[in-house]
Amino acid sequence: MKRDSFDLHACDYSDARGERVSMTSPHGIRFTLVSAGAQDILLDYRKGAAAIWLGLVLEGELHSAEGGDVYGPGALLYGGEKTVLHATFPGSHKLLLALVPTALMRRRLPADLPGQPGLLTRDSAPAILLADLLKSVAANLPEASQDMLSPVEMVLPEFILAAVLENAEAKSLGGAAGRRASMLDRVRQAIEMRLEDPDLRLSDVADQFGVSQRYIQKLFETTGDSFGSYVKDRRLEHCRADMSNPNFADKTISDILFHWGFNDSPSFSRAFRARYGVTPRDFRRSAHLPTPCEQRNCSN
Repeated sequence: MKRDSFDLHACDYSDARGERVSMTSPHGIRFTLVSAGAQDILLDYRKGAAAIWLGLVLEGELHSAEGGDVYGPGALLYGGEKTVLHATFPGSHKLLLALVPTALMRRRLPADLPGQPGLLTRDSAPAILLADLLKSVAANLPEASQDMLSPVEMVLPEFILAAVLENAEAKSLGGAAGRRASMLDRVRQAIEMRLEDPDLRLSDVADQFGVSQRYIQKLFETTGDSFGSYVKDRRLEHCRADMSNPNFADKTISDILFHWGFNDSPSFSRAFRARYGVTPRDFRRSAHLPTPCEQRNCSN
């Protein structure tokens, strides 16, 4: 369990049983399904890489030591790598955990995730869709393959972003700063919808929202970024994901880079190497797509 950052504090030894199934997607999203009896655990990712975690209660009850709250089936909790969850399960339970590297959502998450585990509300459409996706993963995880996880890891970060941003408290996004954060999120979503367009320009996005180009640039400057850098980075991330996706094995590197809006191979190769430290050709040649037996780690 320590491999998945679980620290078992106590358990009911008269009902000491448990099963854990873990898989890691090609881009490092780790899914862990735990079924066990009564126990007291500490979920602590502080020693790992920057990530956001999600915990979906599938069966039983989770009692949070931090706030004294009780969460039943369907509750979806989240937090950053600095957020520790001390949970007590008074009886049999099933829990799905997903650990998502923040690199997959680079520069797109709120600056500060909650210090305590947060609850994604059930009346939020993005949170409902996110929970449904995770339930599907949980139902299929014991027999899952890389082919199944590849499309999941493509959409999961987008669902997380939409759910977390919608869940942000009004006071934390209030005033002028809140309005700018809200507008920046809308701009980023608009860009995401048009990444495949090689003619996407700053002026297009400014016109879409009825604001000046300078205003859009200032929005990105609040996060130490720029419009051009953000667009290029998002395109690179999609290209990298497609090049390691077995579903696109028949696509050439040129097919992929042109699909995501790059205009020529040389500039793409330079940008890719600067971002990831390896050429696209070498990355694709060395990309290892583990078999289900290599990725799955089951214990009883």
